[in-house]
Amino acid sequence: MDISVLAQIIYKLNQLIMNKTKGWILIVFTSLLLSVFLLFFLIIIADTINHPEKPFNLPNPIIPVIGFIVVISLLILGFTNGLKMVRKERKHIVSIYSKSLDIKLIGKIEFGNYRNLLIRNSIKKTNIFIFLGFSTLLLLATINNSGNTLRTNLPILFLLLVVVLFTPILTHFQAKKLYESNKIFQETLEYHITNDSIQIKGISVNSTLKWSHFFKLKETKGFFMFFHGENVATLIEKQMFNSENLKEFYEFINSLDLKFDK
Repeated sequence: MDISVLAQIIYKLNQLIMNKTKGWILIVFTSLLLSVFLLFFLIIIADTINHPEKPFNLPNPIIPVIGFIVVISLLILGFTNGLKMVRKERKHIVSIYSKSLDIKLIGKIEFGNYRNLLIRNSIKKTNIFIFLGFSTLLLLATINNSGNTLRTNLPILFLLLVVVLFTPILTHFQAKKLYESNKIFQETLEYHITNDSIQIKGISVNSTLKWSHFFKLKETKGFFMFFHGENVATLIEKQMFNSENLKEFYEFINSLDLKFDK
């Protein structure tokens, strides 16, 4: 067996094991927290039924209800993401493409589209949702209370609000730095897509990659992202296609033996 093929198999097995490990950790963690919240909720209901005369005083009952819904939603989201990570990967049904593909594209990836791609990818990460959930809970707790609680939570709340407000700004500057440091983004590129490979040609690049070199395809609103490393992808912007070429390209990529991430 070729050494490069063996290395690729080992790499994929390692990634699969790591993803499953992280998935199981996420499942166990969210399951425990969901059980605690469910138990707490059942205790409150049982206590209310057994002691109807007991007063139930809350300055603003809407706020804790919203907080409860936010936390439960985040935990369910984390649990479902964990399930996706541990379940056996299901590849799409590979169709047969018998035509001769010859698509030529030309264009430049604009900064705004690249920045939006990074922002959308970061927002979808589970840790962002968890962070926003805890921030929301702290905000609700601060609004719902006064006195010492307000004075205690205010510095933490202020820090969280600063982080939340500045995250899009930091993402913008990070995207700008990455965009300006990569010469390929500064050039108008020519793409030649055939049945066997994709060729990208510009002033500082002339690269030809076979489709077998990629292992995953992620489709976003504006891009096709062909991954040949865990965090390394070849980008093709959809606006470079005309309607006929885009339809033909969709038919072709369905014939590729890739993991699809939409």
